[in-house]
Order: sequence, then structure tokens, then C-alpha cells
Amino acid sequence: LNYEQIEKIFFLSRDDFMSGKLGFDQFSDICNVLFGIFTKIIKPGSNHKLFDVLLAGGELTFYTRSTSEQGLNQLKYFLEEIHSYKKRRT
Repeated sequence: LNYEQIEKIFFLSRDDFMSGKLGFDQFSDICNVLFGIFTKIIKPGSNHKLFDVLLAGGELTFYTRSTSEQGLNQLKYFLEEIHSYKKRRT
């Protein structure tokens, strides 16, 4: 997969997550798989917002089970990152 394909799968998955077709665990698993693929195609040291968003998505499973205020704040931050991600300019 290339950058655009990974991004497209992310957007489709995010839409399904936001509409309730995917749960936290399912969406998180998809983000983890995409993150693993993404790390193999980007150059080390390059700065990509998609990297951060996929990493945040992959962490949802852990933070949805948090009971601490810090954990819940992290969950909120990750959800905001995921929701606010826009397609990169080409």
C-alpha cells in the first residue's frame, strides 16, 4: 500500500467508526495494521501527521479502559486528533 491508499483506508474506517459500524477495538486494530504498513514506507525522521493519527488510533483500545483522569484526557486528545485529521494537500 502507498500513502494515499493507507490514508483512504483510514478515512473509510474513521467514517465507519464515527457512524458506529466499527467499535473502538475494531477501529484501533485497523489503525495498528495501517501504522505498521505506514512505518515501512516512510523515510526515517520524516514528519507526517498521518503517522501521529494512526498511532493515536492504535492506542484507543488501551485508553478506553482507563479509569484515571489522565487516561481519560489522553483518550479525549486521541479522539480529537483522529476526528480533526484532514486529507493532506498534494
